[in-house]
Amino acid sequence: MANRVIGIAPSSSVRLLGLLPAALLAACALACAFVPEGRHTMRFELVQEVPGAIVTERKSYFLWGLAPTVEVDVLDKCPYGAVAIVDGSDAGGAVWLPTLGLWTRRATTYYCRRPPDMRPSS
Repeated sequence: MANRVIGIAPSSSVRLLGLLPAALLAACALACAFVPEGRHTMRFELVQEVPGAIVTERKSYFLWGLAPTVEVDVLDKCPYGAVAIVDGSDAGGAVWLPTLGLWTRRATTYYCRRPPDMRPSS
């Protein structure tokens, strides 16, 4: 009883202020759940040539893409090498769904080099 201040009763506003950070955190988490998946694209120009075949590989990632890094052999997709590689979201005009970031679509497009006999001589 020695620690109690005389004349000041605990009020409900003090208890509500204690709930404010938790409510704010919950509101932010809910708002982030409905943010559209990333719509970015990275393009890597490797050679200044006109591309031949175009290979597109579509993938799905779960749990924010936390899977280990995957090594890709470009020569499996483009036997003569690649002119450019484009990696980004695979929106494709599809309707956005709130997936809480647990699942995202991605696509990688490989612009392959032409065979040596089809390349213009320089």
